[in-house]
Amino acid sequence: MAFSACYVCPRLPASGRVESLGLEVEPALARNLNVVVDLFGELYCVVSEKQCLEYIDNVIHTTSSLVLFIDCPADNLLSTLRQRKYPPTLLAVPLVEDEDSEMLNLINLGAADVVAKSLFESTRLRGLIAQARRSAATFNNPTTKWIGAHTTRKEGVTQEEMFIEAFFKDMFLNYSISDFSSLSSSSPESVFDDIDSDKKEYFRRIIGDWDFPAHQLSDDDLANCAYYIFEHAFTMPEVKSFILPLDQLKKLICVLRKSYQPVNPYHNFRHVVDVLQATFCFLLFMDVIPPTPSLTTTTSATATTTSTTASAHHQHSFSHLLGPVDALALLVTAIGHDVGHPGVTNSFLISARSPLARIYSDRSVLESFHCAAFSQILSKYWPSVRRERAINDIIVESILATDMAVHGEYMHKISVTMKDIAQNGGKILESDCGTNKRLLCACLIKCADISNVARRLDISTHWGTVLTEEFKSMATLEHRLGLKPLPPSSASSTATTPQSEIFALAKGQLFFINTFAFPLFEAISEVVPEMRYAAEQIMKNKIVWDQKVAEFANDEK
Repeated sequence: MAFSACYVCPRLPASGRVESLGLEVEPALARNLNVVVDLFGELYCVVSEKQCLEYIDNVIHTTSSLVLFIDCPADNLLSTLRQRKYPPTLLAVPLVEDEDSEMLNLINLGAADVVAKSLFESTRLRGLIAQARRSAATFNNPTTKWIGAHTTRKEGVTQEEMFIEAFFKDMFLNYSISDFSSLSSSSPESVFDDIDSDKKEYFRRIIGDWDFPAHQLSDDDLANCAYYIFEHAFTMPEVKSFILPLDQLKKLICVLRKSYQPVNPYHNFRHVVDVLQATFCFLLFMDVIPPTPSLTTTTSATATTTSTTASAHHQHSFSHLLGPVDALALLVTAIGHDVGHPGVTNSFLISARSPLARIYSDRSVLESFHCAAFSQILSKYWPSVRRERAINDIIVESILATDMAVHGEYMHKISVTMKDIAQNGGKILESDCGTNKRLLCACLIKCADISNVARRLDISTHWGTVLTEEFKSMATLEHRLGLKPLPPSSASSTATTPQSEIFALAKGQLFFINTFAFPLFEAISEVVPEMRYAAEQIMKNKIVWDQKVAEFANDEK
């Protein structure tokens, strides 16, 4: 099966297949048809809604994806397509005069994209091929469904919320955020209740271990680890008003699990629980939350020392700025910080001119989307947290901080803060506490998000390998769409060797450590000495990667 294209326009002389660029129509229409033929190889034209529906019925099950260009008022046709519940391999694309003013409404009606007639060109449409490929892959993989039913427009729902619903339905096979009826094989009972006492004790033990073995755990195991982290957090009396009944907590974790795509090598549920567990460890070692009953003390000597002497650092540490409610807010942020991640970067979405990039004006695209989608999930499954302004402020600011494009801004903020404290004789002014707390929360989530390079080397190596795999998949897709050439390492016809792969991984790890991770962890260690252990582990890993690069260079001589 292949991709197909259909063009709906009453101004066409007749319906039929177009395989050449010589159709005699008005110049603007001819230009549009030529662009589609050039991109897809051929095109089927129809002059009416009735003919359009007949054509869709004939081909929808014999083509991988069908892109439907609607060069006429699209509202009625989109509504009809939605009522007929065609599979998500049908991508409807209205052509409009002003895409900014019409995009949100049309996408809410089911459009996959909205294109201004003045911008109708092949480079502008390549993002549709990406959506077509993803829709075909998702439709043929029933494990990647979202949770819920079809979305209907409701009074009081914002334009952005409607867009998020529409985007999720495109990504997760026409499922939205509206109910819990689709969990089937991942019901809370099968995930949490059908395990023995030894395994429960194992989960309670490893959630406090910095050497957290995420890659040795199944998704069910990871869900249980998340459950025990929140169960422990609920023991703090100060968070009593936000505690979820345990059956609802289990339901929420299952919902969140379904919101992460298992086809992503890196940005999946495993990554999110790893970030949650790293955040939990930070808070344990900072003495912000009480130690777990079976807290592991074999992680590293440094981590153990900082964990047991945290209170001694409080007069010099930012850790005293955080309270139990802040700790809960950070744990909530961690488990929702990548909701709905599509497995590509902001740069990819912007280059492909995706609707998601345009709705957020090309700024922190994914992070803004994660915030909006996660907020909708919390509104339904954890409303007491969603209603608390202080918690929401931490969630939003901290998720937005995970955009590496703003990494330099946060490093500058830390530097300025450290200088201010030094000028005040090492003390934090009362007037600065609120600002410093928000900065600390954002930086803790940033650290947790990239903490894979601060884990024990074998664990860190596994994370680096799957991240490389995700980047390679994206690079291949960018090449197919004509967005970028393949990187030299991918384009080369020379077969890779285990040694060359290790060399490439080592170079990537060193670049990330030197450019982002170590400067961040080192700076945070200055204001939170209890996190020094993580910076030291990064340096241990760096020494090994430096040796790998040197060994490869010697072998090449």
